Amino acid sequence: MNYLSKNYSSKSAEEKCKDKYLTPRAAMDYLGMSRGTFEKYRYNSKIKINGSQLDGKTWFKKSDLDRFMNSYKPNLERLA
Repeated sequence: MNYLSKNYSSKSAEEKCKDKYLTPRAAMDYLGMSRGTFEKYRYNSKIKINGSQLDGKTWFKKSDLDRFMNSYKPNLERLA
């Protein structure tokens, strides 16, 4: 099977949206974090927010941001 005949539409709309790439500002808004907090988790925490470089810009995969937040979920639930 070549890449032209592969069925890319088999993903649900939710899965397609989940894999969307976000700019740093959009990622901060999505996570509800200030720039300082976002940078702290990006560079100085045990579990980091990872981005991908493309043409000198950093992009953040929405599913990676969800995974990052879920890794802190038990701690967040304790605080509530």
